[in-house]
Amino acid sequence: MIRITFQSLLVLVVLTVLTGWLYPLLVTGTAERAFPRQADGSLIERDGRAVGSEVIGPPFVNPRHIFGRPSATTPMLYNDVASTEHQAPRVAKTCGLSEEALRELIRVQSNPRALGLFGEPPVNVADLYLALDALAR
Repeated sequence: MIRITFQSLLVLVVLTVLTGWLYPLLVTGTAERAFPRQADGSLIERDGRAVGSEVIGPPFVNPRHIFGRPSATTPMLYNDVASTEHQAPRVAKTCGLSEEALRELIRVQSNPRALGLFGEPPVNVADLYLALDALAR
């Protein structure tokens, strides 16, 4: 009985070290070397500081911005054109833009449908935020 308990604890410790420490360190180290920009969050930098990420949607803190779709605890990076245009009157008013100018900006920031025919055309919310901020300067 003691021998089986000892073997079980030994296997637990070995597997914990392998799968809980060594494997994550190996994968993280490999990712940092092979894909340093992506491993660090694909950050978008302006004037030497991080202003967003290419893979995670920005937080909903500025009324001048389009609100993205929340997904669990992280905002989605992409929003569909219809949802984005629905917010155009509010954003145009707070930014001091015409709705037509904002809709044109949304059109420019939107991407084509997947394979040209699947889903709605997505709008990259982070790129739209940056474009709106550039217009405000």
